[in-house]
Amino acid sequence: MEHRGDVAPVGAAASDPSGGHAGDTGIIALAIVGGVLAWVAVLLPTVLDPQLRVQSGWPWFTLMVAYLVVFLADTVVPLSAVGERVQAAALLLIGLTVMALPPVLTTTPILTVTTTVVVAAVLPLAWTLGVVALQMLVVVWVVGGVTSNPEAVLIWVAAYTGFQLFAVVLVHLQGRADRARRALDTAHAELRARHDELARAQADLAEATREAERLRIARDLHDTMGHQLTALALNLEALSHVTADTPAGPPTAECRDLARGLLTEVRGVVGGMREPGPDLAARLRRLTTSSPLPAGLVVEDVPSLTSPQADAVYHGVQEALTNAARHPSATRAEVTVRGEDGELVMRIVDDGPGSSTPPIWGNGLTGMNERFAALGGIITVATAPGEGFRVVGRLPLDGTGTT
Repeated sequence: MEHRGDVAPVGAAASDPSGGHAGDTGIIALAIVGGVLAWVAVLLPTVLDPQLRVQSGWPWFTLMVAYLVVFLADTVVPLSAVGERVQAAALLLIGLTVMALPPVLTTTPILTVTTTVVVAAVLPLAWTLGVVALQMLVVVWVVGGVTSNPEAVLIWVAAYTGFQLFAVVLVHLQGRADRARRALDTAHAELRARHDELARAQADLAEATREAERLRIARDLHDTMGHQLTALALNLEALSHVTADTPAGPPTAECRDLARGLLTEVRGVVGGMREPGPDLAARLRRLTTSSPLPAGLVVEDVPSLTSPQADAVYHGVQEALTNAARHPSATRAEVTVRGEDGELVMRIVDDGPGSSTPPIWGNGLTGMNERFAALGGIITVATAPGEGFRVVGRLPLDGTGTT
């Protein structure tokens, strides 16, 4: 209910128990039951008394039915902010008319309390107090028509004024509690977002640490063993020329070849450690294992990738899992990365309820698409009711072979 942003409508939460907290739904359900019982308390004396039934006639009963229908309207069709104000105005008008029509009963002012509850939920306090004052003027007229005793009129006015003011206080206290709950929900959502960002930062830091360690080892191998093997190979090369025509010639040549082979292998190891694009499958396994949303992983026929390609896929999966984890209804995601027809295809699908509205491209999805586009790839995002949220990324392989 869009009503000052304070409290929920009398019927909206009851019509959608899945929305909001269970306590809110219970309170609103009790308010509806209370309003219906108050309406019954006004109607019952007239129904049970034949003389009052005759005096009332169809206009009175019609207005009573209309009052109940308007009161319960929000439980059937959630109303907009304007609709809620129209509902409150209609209840006020119908309630005052019921009190004014014959028979003039001392029970009809009960409707003022029900009307005040609905008015207090959709109008500011000053307007609500004005409605209370207006209704009490009608109560004075109603009770004055039943008794000429001023003390009795004063007692009725004091009683119903107190009932209405008490209702106003309760509604505003509930509004304060609703605002505090919404602020807490917002804080929780922000905390979850910060937690997701921290998890991503930790994963990136761990990957950067591993990469730095690989590069350090590669440098050490190159600067120590590589240089020494180079010197050894050169010395053996020179020695092989000196001993070529001696019995030591063949063993020296063999040692020279072994040194050359070992130097080639060390250079290959160093080059491999410096090669960009670490094991994508291992990175994705670590990512899905640490993801706040449980995720399955399938990696098949993945070709050897460049570092930008591997990073694009890794961060694409990371962003998609983060987005899926933010959806309260998603409980699992499935990640598939495989080579298909000359392309590397990345698919992430969650089991959320999906939506009939097109997905909104935020900074995360936009950045993901920019990474893929820079490599000649593309990102598509789709959702539908009952089909969750699906992210598909495609990268051209440019003839790279599978490993």
